[in-house]
Amino acid sequence: MKGKPLNIILFITLFVIWGMIIFRFLSNGDMDDEIYLPETNTITSKIVLAEDDYIVDGNYRDPFLGRRSHSYLAPNKPTPVTSIQKKPKNLKPPLAIVPTDWSFIVYRGEFKTKKHDGMVGLVEINKKDRIVKEGDILDQVTFKKIYKDSIQVTFKNETTYIYKANHP
Repeated sequence: MKGKPLNIILFITLFVIWGMIIFRFLSNGDMDDEIYLPETNTITSKIVLAEDDYIVDGNYRDPFLGRRSHSYLAPNKPTPVTSIQKKPKNLKPPLAIVPTDWSFIVYRGEFKTKKHDGMVGLVEINKKDRIVKEGDILDQVTFKKIYKDSIQVTFKNETTYIYKANHP
């Protein structure tokens, strides 16, 4: 019984608020009243703008394109008209660079032996298994450095890393 009168008062205010909202929503569609706006001809003001005595320099880097925009010329100055004949350059067509196919080299792993001081790698070159150490040259392939997961090789003046193959 403690909160019963309070609950009754809250329910009554709830129904009154929702009743007002529904009444305004339903009565708004039937409204045919015209709204008159006051005329604005009563007050007129003249704004006098001073002549610009500065020139906007638009020669700045475009933040979106990353290059400088064209410079702004003042409207009072005529644009100079010049025609400069550019000499056509004799350009040679660019040579097509063929990427080196490194698929003939497969790195199988590394291990240490008593015979060699440093690390020794097991490499498959042209379907032949080879044991190589750092600095060896086999089939025009120079083995620069041997790591656990990769090997650094040079072939035809191109250096790359061959990573360890996952399958045996």
